[in-house]
Amino acid sequence: MELAEQTRRIAIGGGRDPVLALCLERLRDARAACEVALQHCIDRGADHADPYTLRLLMDGIDVTGTASQFLLRDSEFSPIAGSFCSEVLESVAHECDDFGEDPVLMACAEACRRCIEALHEHA
Repeated sequence: MELAEQTRRIAIGGGRDPVLALCLERLRDARAACEVALQHCIDRGADHADPYTLRLLMDGIDVTGTASQFLLRDSEFSPIAGSFCSEVLESVAHECDDFGEDPVLMACAEACRRCIEALHEHA
């Protein structure tokens, strides 16, 4: 089952845990923002295509998907996965901030920070 479908089922499936549903939504949003930012950086080239920046955005994509899966199955390791995800997303947000007024990277940083907040609320 696709992540979006699993998230939707939790969100509407009896409303058991609205904090979890919001957290999963924010994880999905952060992942999507990292994907858009990654493509944007590749397309822009130059400083935007720095290997460190590209790897960090890929890390953000991967860690949000992994954290979502841990939360969805209520793994005993969910708190660790959430904490690690927050740490990675904080690095992604700072890296995006370093590019100044780039609207795509500003949106990515904001999505990462909203996700971090949701992860802290869920912890």
